[in-house]
Amino acid sequence: MTRSFPRVLLGRFAVALAVSLPLVLGGVVFVNAFIDRKIGEIPRVKVKTAANTDPGQPANFLLIGSDTRAQVQTPEERAAFGDAGAGVGQRAHTLMVIHADPAQ
Repeated sequence: MTRSFPRVLLGRFAVALAVSLPLVLGGVVFVNAFIDRKIGEIPRVKVKTAANTDPGQPANFLLIGSDTRAQVQTPEERAAFGDAGAGVGQRAHTLMVIHADPAQ
């Protein structure tokens, strides 16, 4: 007894779905874990905040950055930022306004 074409097509689709779904889900989980691990490896730098900010109120901060290492003086700073002699000149600058709202 031969099966009809739609029934064969549905069976093949079910097999393809059963094989591909675990592979896709496994790939998504792996990539997510990889990205989380890489983000966790980013070194953090503690910055001082303005003394007059009320912790319960929204605040705006201007973050200004540069890739210069001229401020590096201590061995701890060299470990965090690299040696001042490693790069010549200033190549990039960053200006970012950060709005922090504790209610959100």
